[in-house]
Amino acid sequence: MSPNTFPIIVLLGGFVVLLIIRVPVTFCLLFASLLSASANGTNLSVMVRQLIDGVNNFSLLAIPFFILMGEFMSAGGISEKIIDFTNLVVGRFRGGLA
Repeated sequence: MSPNTFPIIVLLGGFVVLLIIRVPVTFCLLFASLLSASANGTNLSVMVRQLIDGVNNFSLLAIPFFILMGEFMSAGGISEKIIDFTNLVVGRFRGGLA
């Protein structure tokens, strides 16, 4: 068995076991990758630093902010007003809102 085989087995096995016990997929990925990295001999401080560097990315931050803004617009009723306005402007054309 090559030295890279054991961390791969730990990664896949941990992911499957956590999915079977109904842990959310996000946490399954996090815990399985942390287990795999520790089985590979990676230092905990290196893993935490890579985790922080991966989250500290402006392109990835656009996704949750986009979802949050959609929730604000839906709760405030702005999205219904925008749809009504666009329907008023282009609703008379065939496939106008599409």
